[in-house]
Amino acid sequence: MKSTGLYIRIMIRKLGVDVKHRRKTTIDKGGGLVEYEWTVMAPIRGQFNQITPFDTTYNKFGAPIDADYIGTFLPDANIEEGDQLYVDDNWLEVDTKFPRRTGANVDYIEVLLRKKK
Repeated sequence: MKSTGLYIRIMIRKLGVDVKHRRKTTIDKGGGLVEYEWTVMAPIRGQFNQITPFDTTYNKFGAPIDADYIGTFLPDANIEEGDQLYVDDNWLEVDTKFPRRTGANVDYIEVLLRKKK
């Protein structure tokens, strides 16, 4: 029997999309002043699904959902909370990261994404 993670990895490789990816860096200017700078990262491949109010109400994911999209990535994806991805003509911020595991191995990564206002 094959792991669900194997099928998800195959789907991401074959059907996933490459999106723009940027990471926020904090620069301390001293005296309580903080400045943010965005570093453009290599495009990242994943699958993205919009979360509707119906999904939130009837299909509980095992964690409270306060997000607009859910993204699925390969286990070696370089993605962290606070990163931004350009999906469906919007910048979305990675709110929560869930490494999905079987034992000690990470099968794939899911993230909750929120639209930037």
